[in-house]
Parts: sequence; structure tokens; C-alpha cells
Amino acid sequence: PPLAPSAPDALDDSKPADRLGVLADDAEMLFRFDRANALHVERLAVDEGSAAAWRAYAGFLMRTGQSAKAEECTREAVALDSSDPASLLAHGAVLATRGSHEQAEVFLKAALDAEPTDASLWLLMGLLYESMGRNRDVKAALKAAAERCGPAGIGGAYESLASRLLPLGAAPLVSAALDHAAAAPAGAEACATPSGATLGAALIGVELHLHLDELDAAADAARAAID
Repeated sequence: PPLAPSAPDALDDSKPADRLGVLADDAEMLFRFDRANALHVERLAVDEGSAAAWRAYAGFLMRTGQSAKAEECTREAVALDSSDPASLLAHGAVLATRGSHEQAEVFLKAALDAEPTDASLWLLMGLLYESMGRNRDVKAALKAAAERCGPAGIGGAYESLASRLLPLGAAPLVSAALDHAAAAPAGAEACATPSGATLGAALIGVELHLHLDELDAAADAARAAID
């Protein structure tokens, strides 16, 4: 099989760890998962103190069905900076995807405390509470999200949430966010495709199918967005 492509010229002056991250992504896109895994590990050896590198490796592990190892990686990211909203979100999302809802709540609440005006994080709490059967908390989270939405509305906030969760490989949460986005009233800035979904949501759906190795479903979703 062909080797993973070299990093783009634009990265010539970037850090070695960043170049390794690009090469890992390239290898994954070519379905060279062993090569991608080795590059992620090498990136961490070069820059073990990078929370972003730990989160990127966690996302790769989630997409390749290694959620237990992914949880270890996001835990490392949180350990590097327990106040970093991105790492708190990543760890909470991985825990939620693995069914550890009570543990996930702790980290997702911490991420929300760090960014209390973020409507998409309120919606994520709503999705978590929904899976836990806590209907009163679902309503409270949705109310808080509605009060913080911009012109894109609730649907746009769900779409934003799906976009944030996609690189983390949290497929069930991404799917739930897209389902809610499709059911929400269109915001003032929404641009609908012929299938009824916004273009952004449709593209996230295509990428989600690709992450899940559902190539036929990805092709169908892409056609539905443009037909």
C-alpha cells in the first residue's frame, strides 16, 4: 500500500508534534490504522505534555473501537490541566459514550462551569440527562440553552455540538445531536438542503458515517444533501 502522504509544505515551519498529527490524520484517511496509531504514539513521545495530542489520540482510538484506551487518554489530558474546558468536554464525552453517565456528568458540568454561556454545552447536558431518564433536568438544560442561542437557534446549537463532538469519536452523542438539530425549528441563519437538514448538519452526518466505516450510508447521505 502507498505510504501516508508527506505533511503539506505549509507545515514545514511547524512543530514536529504538529507535523506528526497531520501525518497521523493522513494515514487514518488511507485506512492505515497501524501507521496512524504509531504516529500518534510518536507525537506523544515528542510532546507528552500536550493535552491536544492526548485528545487527538483519544479521538482516533474512539473511531477505531478502542474506547477504554481512549478514556485513559482523555484522563491524561485532564490531568495536564483540570480547568481546560476542551479536555473536560473530551473526557466527559468519552465517559458518556461508554455508558458511565454519572462520571460523565462530573466532567461535563465542569466544562459547562468554565463556559456557562455556551448553548451547545447546555444541550450536551440535556442529552446526558435524557439518557439518564432525568426529564426535569433535561427541561432545565434546554431552557438554559434556548436563553443562550444566537440567530442560528437551537438547531444551530445542536449542529455546533455535533461538530465539536465529531473529532472525539463520540458517535452516539453526535448522532443524537444531529437528530435533535433536524427536529428543531430552523434558525434565522439556517441554510437548508433539499433533504431538510442544514448543509452543515448534512456534512457532519456524512463524516460521521465515514468515521463508522459506513461508506454506502455516507454516499447516500451526501446524495440526499445535494439532490
